[in-house]
Amino acid sequence: MKNTLSLLLVILMLTSLVGCGNSTSYTPTTSVETTETTPVEITEATSVETTATIATTESASSGGGIIVLSAKEGDNYTYNSTGTFKLKAFTVNLDLINPETGATTHLRTFSSEDTQSCSAGTRFSDQSLGTEFLAWSFNSDYTKMTATLSLEDNAAHVGWIDEIGNFTDVSAMIETSSDFAGLTMHLYPRFFENYFYFMDASNNKFQVKRVPLENLTSGAVETVIDEYHYAAFLHIAPDGSVLESNSAINVYYDSSLTYAANRNFFCDWVSESVCVGAEDGLIYKYNLDPDGWYSNRTALIPEINGRNNRSAVVSPDSNQVAFLSNLSNSTNTSPSIYIVSINGGDPVKVNTNLSLSGDETIHLLTWK
Repeated sequence: MKNTLSLLLVILMLTSLVGCGNSTSYTPTTSVETTETTPVEITEATSVETTATIATTESASSGGGIIVLSAKEGDNYTYNSTGTFKLKAFTVNLDLINPETGATTHLRTFSSEDTQSCSAGTRFSDQSLGTEFLAWSFNSDYTKMTATLSLEDNAAHVGWIDEIGNFTDVSAMIETSSDFAGLTMHLYPRFFENYFYFMDASNNKFQVKRVPLENLTSGAVETVIDEYHYAAFLHIAPDGSVLESNSAINVYYDSSLTYAANRNFFCDWVSESVCVGAEDGLIYKYNLDPDGWYSNRTALIPEINGRNNRSAVVSPDSNQVAFLSNLSNSTNTSPSIYIVSINGGDPVKVNTNLSLSGDETIHLLTWK
């Protein structure tokens, strides 16, 4: 009962603001699914493997360009024996676009549609997510993506999915062996540098823990915060610490934790004290104060009625900004990629053969 109350408390507290450009609340995937998709009964198939071909022409860690993330949610799946929720299937694609030519290279596909192995660890349907939240969803070479799985006894496990669609259950690998243990309630999986972070709500309090990616054992688990008081989401600072209280709504440039941008508008960094973000449907450049707000902001694009602009990323030389834009009052809501000078001006459309479908959620992950 206590563990059930812990899970309910987690769900009730998932109302904090995050992201790039609006006040959409961020609700990471947990063992409780509220999407009104008709459940599909399946048998237990957590270890199903496929031999899907990975259509990759170059490594995600090589070559330059804009990495585009497209995500689409699938059906809910339940356990046959109990009817309890198991997972929500998904497909996430990563593609690299040359900003000058529009040429596209497919990098990765992560999908549980065939394997029915797990849910996505990040709710990509939230269009306001900034680059740091998106980055926590993947390891450094984009070969793993955070994922979650609800077990038949309502336990919540975290781990990652690979390109074949297989789920690595980190929670199962780090559990201590005991017949007197409580129900495992692991939430908010994150990749950060060489660690895998998660929140542990198993023991009537919220603990933030991490484990080295190269040593997924119970003995290697570190407790970062023993009693976490800001359980709305898990925010990792550049120094590897976890932010609490009011600072948890800030995005810090580096480990000095001097300059911070508010995540309500933040998208990407230009320099230590300058970032780009989205507010009121426009893309802005912000000059930041050390207190987590900005001294002034400059609109980088013209204000056009009925046009929605978001998901801005900065070029490696910090001279340009790419962003997504679509007509919100049109029957065609599919976004296009535009580029504008860091000093502002008329945006230039990137003509690409990559289909940015309106029935998928699109994010610009990074410009590398």
